[in-house]
Amino acid sequence: MQGLHIFCFPSFYPYEYPGMSGAGIFMHRQFKALQELGAKITVVVPVEDHPPFPLSILHADWSQAQKMNYPAEREYDTVLVLHPRISNPKPGKIFRKNYEQRFIDDLARYFTDKKLITTPNKTIFFAQWMPSAYKVTKLAKRLNVKTATMLIGDDVNVWPFASDTNKQQFVEGWRSTDLRLSVANYLAEQANKIVGDALPYHSIYRGTDTSIFKPVGAIEKQALRSKLGFNTETPLILCIGTAIVAKGWLNLLEALKDIAAQGIAFKLVCIYSGENNINIIEEATTRNANEYIIDIGEVPSKDIAQYMQAADVFCLPSHREGIANAVVEAMACGLPVVTTNICGHPELVANEEIGLLIPMQNIEALTDKIKILLKDKNLRASIGANAANYIKNVWGNTLTNNRKLLDLFERLCSD
Repeated sequence: MQGLHIFCFPSFYPYEYPGMSGAGIFMHRQFKALQELGAKITVVVPVEDHPPFPLSILHADWSQAQKMNYPAEREYDTVLVLHPRISNPKPGKIFRKNYEQRFIDDLARYFTDKKLITTPNKTIFFAQWMPSAYKVTKLAKRLNVKTATMLIGDDVNVWPFASDTNKQQFVEGWRSTDLRLSVANYLAEQANKIVGDALPYHSIYRGTDTSIFKPVGAIEKQALRSKLGFNTETPLILCIGTAIVAKGWLNLLEALKDIAAQGIAFKLVCIYSGENNINIIEEATTRNANEYIIDIGEVPSKDIAQYMQAADVFCLPSHREGIANAVVEAMACGLPVVTTNICGHPELVANEEIGLLIPMQNIEALTDKIKILLKDKNLRASIGANAANYIKNVWGNTLTNNRKLLDLFERLCSD
């Protein structure tokens, strides 16, 4: 369909600020793929307003908003990003409008004043993450445009159960959107259980760019190790994920403590960013594990593939996910993965020929699977090769999978 304009409302988006450089990178890759496929893409990331300095120091929210210093608009990797302001009066409790009302009113005025919607019948508001998608759907109804909502993980696994209000908003948001989408069948089925109805949905797996995330040969792997400072023949285990308990870091450290005690050599490469609730180094120190920890911290998203290609095993023992994008990318790079059999992971890792699944928080199983891979180089190579082939030829790449999404958008606008 010519002239399709998709306004994308991600929950967060990459920004040059500590901990934010890779935030929402998987959403960005999806939006860029839709743009490359011919859709007009505008990303909308509303931010709360603040008074000018020195008044901004009077409230922590205002002060933080000023530190972030979002421009009115910017371009990120060829994609236009708008940052409309949401009024943010303090103290909030004495003002009539709550955040939801301010969000809808301010954005409706913003879209109207700027005349952003030129062809309503060819416009879609595409929101990811239900807490914001719920509000975006209400905004779209006011502006008379179609909506699509994509579930991604904790917006199903956690948010609806935090309060009765959240559940009510979840039910309303999932029912009222025009197109229901999910990154995993599991999440959509769970959403329907919460709603209590078998509502139609489409699962769109996030593919990966297999021209970047791909296996490398032994010589290139060794060159990457030297480039990244891993001057060792010792097997490298890689873990990438926010440094929070739910990503399974503590379970991994416990398992590796047991493996190290058995005299099996390895190094753990730790990559993480965002809002962390555990300190990897402190946790490693309490387990006398510093000697085998390589603490990297935040890495630009453009460099992640190199770390995967330099590693030997990828491990992410999460407690909850949609489908972990890092696991998909690691498999595409030819790494044998060890991850938990939770949420959408069984949809990705269908058998032990392409990856190893373990029960959540089962230290014994985690220890056993990692140890098997560390001791058997041929098994690592076999599972890794199968995984890379599966991602490339079955799971799908970013463009192929988002062609399916664009087809759904075009069908929605033609109804």
